[in-house]
Amino acid sequence: MSNKNKIYFIQDLKTGLVKIGKSNNPKLRLKTLQTGSSSELKVIKTIPGGIYLEQIIHKYFSHLRKKGEWFILDSELRAFINNNRNISISSVLEVTYDFLSYNELKYIKSIDKSRLYL
Repeated sequence: MSNKNKIYFIQDLKTGLVKIGKSNNPKLRLKTLQTGSSSELKVIKTIPGGIYLEQIIHKYFSHLRKKGEWFILDSELRAFINNNRNISISSVLEVTYDFLSYNELKYIKSIDKSRLYL
């Protein structure tokens, strides 16, 4: 994983939906998304991470998926974004274990063994 990769959380200020994606340049990604959107968009958080962490987060919050990479911003996702909730690896695995790929499992094992602090 490159240190330049970031997971971004971009909010559509009209609908409240949040796009969870990855990019080496979240500000440029925002600009690209903004061009195709009639609503104002805003980066509300970025964290280090690449494709595997993005996929894990997508799977963890799949019950909030509206369409594609856009998610409903409920209290659970808001707490996650605001760092009010640390997701333990065991809770991620409880929710997503059967759906994780070999590389995603390998990624989880390569990071902190007890907690995934985001």
